[in-house]
Amino acid sequence: MKLSDFLDNKVVITNLRAKDKSSALQEMVEILLNAGRIGDSDTALNALLEHETLDTTGIGHGVAFPHASIDGLEEPVALLAISQRGVDFKAKEGHPVYLFFLFLTPVKETTLHLQILSIAMGVGFFFIGTYTGKLSIPAAFIFAVGIIVANVPEGLLPLVSLSLAMAVQRMARRNALIKRLSSVETLGCTTVICTDKTGTLTTNEISVMKIFVNGRMITVGGARYEPVGNFYFRGMSLSRREMTENGMDTLFDACVLCNNAGLLPPGTERERWSILGDPTKAALLVIAAKGGVDVEERRNALPRLGQLPFEAVRKRMTSINFSDGKPQAYVKGAPRETLDLCTHILTNGKVESLTDSLREIILSKNDSMTKDGLRVLAVTYRPLDFSEGFTIENTEKDLIFLGLVGMMDPPKPEVPKAIELCHRAGIRVVMITGDYGLTALSIAKKIGLTKTVNPKIVTGNELIEMNDETLRKLLKEEEVIFARVSPEHKMRVVTAFQDMDEIVAVTGDGVNDAPALKKADIGVAMGIRGSDVVKESAAMILTDDNFASIVAAIEEGRAVYANIKKFVTYIFASNIPEIVPFIAFVLFKIPLPLTVMQILAVDLGTDMVPALGLGAEPPEPGVMDKPPRPRNKRLLDIPLLLRAYCFLGPIEAVACMAGFFFIYFQHGWRPGMPMEESGHVYLTAPRCPLLVS
Repeated sequence: MKLSDFLDNKVVITNLRAKDKSSALQEMVEILLNAGRIGDSDTALNALLEHETLDTTGIGHGVAFPHASIDGLEEPVALLAISQRGVDFKAKEGHPVYLFFLFLTPVKETTLHLQILSIAMGVGFFFIGTYTGKLSIPAAFIFAVGIIVANVPEGLLPLVSLSLAMAVQRMARRNALIKRLSSVETLGCTTVICTDKTGTLTTNEISVMKIFVNGRMITVGGARYEPVGNFYFRGMSLSRREMTENGMDTLFDACVLCNNAGLLPPGTERERWSILGDPTKAALLVIAAKGGVDVEERRNALPRLGQLPFEAVRKRMTSINFSDGKPQAYVKGAPRETLDLCTHILTNGKVESLTDSLREIILSKNDSMTKDGLRVLAVTYRPLDFSEGFTIENTEKDLIFLGLVGMMDPPKPEVPKAIELCHRAGIRVVMITGDYGLTALSIAKKIGLTKTVNPKIVTGNELIEMNDETLRKLLKEEEVIFARVSPEHKMRVVTAFQDMDEIVAVTGDGVNDAPALKKADIGVAMGIRGSDVVKESAAMILTDDNFASIVAAIEEGRAVYANIKKFVTYIFASNIPEIVPFIAFVLFKIPLPLTVMQILAVDLGTDMVPALGLGAEPPEPGVMDKPPRPRNKRLLDIPLLLRAYCFLGPIEAVACMAGFFFIYFQHGWRPGMPMEESGHVYLTAPRCPLLVS
């Protein structure tokens, strides 16, 4: 089956092997599953069984599903049916079964309901006019057509298109590019945002703040990427000689050589220092330059022989450089994983064994820096031999520990307000990062992401050991931060949230994030640092890589739904004053207060123009103070119908009829007297209902 087979109300003819109703349902669900329209066959089958009824489908007796809301469908409402041409489910195998698939969004569903309602009212009024009002068949038919036209929302489809288009324009001005109009509506249902940390919640302008080297914690001065700043130990500035004695020269070499970034000085194209490449790597170049190292000169003096690129699994990068006639490996990476490979440490210029007590000190310093919100890297090196080969196994072992580098990536100033807005709107925000857990926790506290004192921090290794049920229970009951995770872990978290009936938006920038973005209800790609692959997989692209832009897009998505609902309420309320005059005409034998042509004129004038105005309305204040609406919530619900038909509509109808009777009263008519059905008074009186409508 092709995906196109299930679109445009097409009929798919297939041979079901089922001999009973439940088996037929199961096979139909399998067809949907194979076509990629549902993700969980059990959930879909339960939804179908809940809604199924035995009825005539139009071409024979079978099983019909009037409105089955199935988790995983791109369109949340489905009108489905299985039918056999006069063949019972217990018939022989091989008989063709006709499958009808009509997938509807809430807006399409509302349009369908309005069409059915309009036709039903037209038919009903035709018989009322014929048998009760004693109208001729042609007159009753013409008025029934008028009633049908009065109830058809001519402005609904233009309103939907305009609302979505205007919302997309407003989102673009707020740095969110929407690739599919349908995504705008889904944004209004979002219940969970799974977000990266670096560059999304933080500025991605990284500066090294502290260095732990030679047993000393050294503070680094300066800001941004300008290579100007001093090094301080216990408040005292270090001289170049003191930095050499502290073993910082070797550390600086490792920072320069195990690095693919570059520094760009101010010039005609730039007003200040900037970088080329990854900000984390560039920050390492900056501290080397602050320490008096000429980056390019050092790279030329120690040319690179090869490299072992960074991998999310290894969590480190290695560069092999030619030094004093021999190869030497420089390794930087996650502190704990890299420290596990170290057997020695450089202290006071001498290589010594790395004891357990020294390991504990290093790890405690790492924890201390991460609690301050610093992102920490371990820097190491190791002399090599050409005969060993430069594989991962031969190179990344027996390393010599040089130091820890702690860098700060400050939160974006607008993010705390966006997080607060999410909490007010009932949207859960979950951080999924590759950084160290304590660093992620520190940033989460600074931006107000966590509400509990000690939220649970789950690492990638812990996530691997969890089964799906445990993960869903964890996500449901506890506030969680995911740290040291890989893209496949992100995919699993997204799937778990969707299994919990959440509508999930996910951010990503790397190629490996593409599956998670494709799986999510709303995939959000980073426009600045995102890869082409992830942009292609996403439904929305952030031009500023800012979390606040996601929240702005959700606000616009909610506004679209609110605008459409306002218009639906408006057209339903306006139906009552158009119907009441006819009811009064039939029941009380008064002259017809509103003619068919007047009804048509009212609809053409009052449906289209207000639709355009309502569709262009920006989000109202307080739209983010309400919880997300359910994805399958219909536009036509009981509160809307009661408000339109029982409150607003009757008020308009009373005003219309009051104006009609007032004109007759002014010309001498009194209750109990017959009313003129022609002449000047009758031609004038219907203008009041027309104007009020």
